[in-house]
Amino acid sequence: MKKNKYNDKRLENLANAIIMQAARDYAAAYMGEYVNGQKPEIVIRECEKFFRSKWFERLTNIDGSWLMMKLKVAELQKAKNIFERALAEDAPIRIALPRTTTHDGIVYTIPPKLKGKFHKIMIGIIKQLKEEISEIK
Repeated sequence: MKKNKYNDKRLENLANAIIMQAARDYAAAYMGEYVNGQKPEIVIRECEKFFRSKWFERLTNIDGSWLMMKLKVAELQKAKNIFERALAEDAPIRIALPRTTTHDGIVYTIPPKLKGKFHKIMIGIIKQLKEEISEIK
């Protein structure tokens, strides 16, 4: 039977889409977000199982452990960059809490008199993020 290059490309696109979705879900869950209503711990466990599976190996040549490490580092780096940007800019610091089934969403602006204390907290968070990035690498 003759191979159809379009079918091969379609299968490759499907495999890539599956992997990309799992990577997005893993990254979001790693940062504590619910994914499709599932708790982060459950999503992380399912994604790690997938990234270590034979099926994943058949879909790609990427090492699953390497991918998980890269996703973790990327998310932590993104968080670190956001905190560093917040410290660098002389702008109000706002905390946004999403709407839940029991509470309305809100955006709270840190009062200027507390901004200095909040900066110290953010410096501590940045330090922790840097340490965690180093440990993962």
